[in-house]
Amino acid sequence: MPAQKGVGSKFGPFIFEFQRWGVEPADFLDALDQFLGTLPPGPQCATEVRNPAILGSRYLNILRTHHVFHVYNHWTAMPPLSDQHRLLEQTFTAPMSLSGSSRRWDLPMRKPSNDTHPTAGSSPHNLA
Repeated sequence: MPAQKGVGSKFGPFIFEFQRWGVEPADFLDALDQFLGTLPPGPQCATEVRNPAILGSRYLNILRTHHVFHVYNHWTAMPPLSDQHRLLEQTFTAPMSLSGSSRRWDLPMRKPSNDTHPTAGSSPHNLA
């Protein structure tokens, strides 16, 4: 892979980020399983999901099957990191873990909205 050759040992996992709206969780999990099955062997991959309804045993099993990381993320609509880990049966799916933040730490979190529009209830300072 050209990118891996270019940066050598500093090459990290590919992170596939998925938004929280636009597809039902069961349909998303079917598509995720199929997509991950098409990836070539080699570089490590990770998924960052932003829909808490996806977290659970089926998602965990898909990640295990394909040797993919879950990115523990601090995103507005996601549960706290400890709850994400509990929903994943307190199990890591790869030999390392990843975490990420998609918000500015100096601003308060807004309450999650049931509205499916990506900017519902957001201000320009805390769009995720």
